[in-house]
Amino acid sequence: MARYDFIIKGGRYFDGTGALSFTRNLAIKDGRVVRVTADPIADDDAERVIDASGLWVMP
Repeated sequence: MARYDFIIKGGRYFDGTGALSFTRNLAIKDGRVVRVTADPIADDDAERVIDASGLWVMP
């Protein structure tokens, strides 16, 4: 069983706090962001994988 509903990989993450943006991987579970990391998240950990390379990711 997948640990997350989906992951968003390699997007430029902007959190709206004024902090600099960085390339990050995000894990989503039950409609909530449960993990934001620079480390890879295994594709097998999610039911769906979204490649956000070259795109912005904002909550």
